[in-house]
Amino acid sequence: GRLGTHYWGFEYHGVTPDIVTAAKSIGNGFPMAMCVTTPEIAEAFANSCLHFNTFGGNAIASAAGLATLKAIDEENLMENSDIVGTYLLEKLNKLRAKYDFIGDVRGKGMFMAVEF
Repeated sequence: GRLGTHYWGFEYHGVTPDIVTAAKSIGNGFPMAMCVTTPEIAEAFANSCLHFNTFGGNAIASAAGLATLKAIDEENLMENSDIVGTYLLEKLNKLRAKYDFIGDVRGKGMFMAVEF
């Protein structure tokens, strides 16, 4: 949601990846990670001896993840990220025009980059 319009950066760019992994932010402080993939790749893993996680899903982790998603939606955090990020980008571009040591400024939502 940090982009302000999409949960995932790949959605903004209109691509569909084969595998998506994430950690940390998806639990809002609760230690969790995730891996989402196509049915074909998941089946290939299921039919192999590979094991790529430490902890399987459990009720507490599921509740933490769901609570995070609910908070993002119910508190309009993506919209807020878009509003605040647009404001920040505008102010950073004003600073860039004023100071030579600031190079490129770009971003979307709260995902920002400033070149010094």
